Amino acid sequence: MHSLRDQQRTFAASLLASAHCDAILARPGMDADARLGIYRNNVFSNYREALRAVYPVIERLVGSEFFRHAADRFIATHESVNGYLHRFGEGFADFLQ
Repeated sequence: MHSLRDQQRTFAASLLASAHCDAILARPGMDADARLGIYRNNVFSNYREALRAVYPVIERLVGSEFFRHAADRFIATHESVNGYLHRFGEGFADFLQ
């Protein structure tokens, strides 16, 4: 059995990197990818909304569709290092350059 810390790290990595997390989420009924997809959608949606709140002008300049794709790439490649959600996007402007 994996330690709780290992399970949490695997779960967090699976949310952001679209990796599989079968060992943790394997249960009868809905498959692990579908279960993880629910969490992944919530995480990306929350981070995306935080980026929109901090960078509304960028979204207006590039359009909603481009902003969403750029935000999703940023979210997948930049780990949150602060508990304050609105600080998550501090590197977003540099990422877009």
